[in-house]
Amino acid sequence: MSNLTFDPEAIDRWNALRASSGSYERAVRRAVAAVLDGLERSPGDHRIGAIQFQTTPTMWARVVEVEDGADWMVIWTNEADQKLRILRIGHRLVAANPGRSSI
Repeated sequence: MSNLTFDPEAIDRWNALRASSGSYERAVRRAVAAVLDGLERSPGDHRIGAIQFQTTPTMWARVVEVEDGADWMVIWTNEADQKLRILRIGHRLVAANPGRSSI
């Protein structure tokens, strides 16, 4: 049984990455898959190395660096049944204020 569930936007993005044959998208897919695989294998360790957002419910994220391209983020929260819900897989957007980023 999977430890991950996906919001519709996140699963749509993941399916699009999985279906793409472009070299950049394949690199993104490998990097995102590494994060998702780690979350699936050890959901109790999901906070290790993650960015925490002070939201309700609390959200966490990991930046996914792709060589020769934009950074991406995987954002999730935990559900009552101890599963992790993937909320978003997407480009990491940098705000106009240096040192701050937005999702």
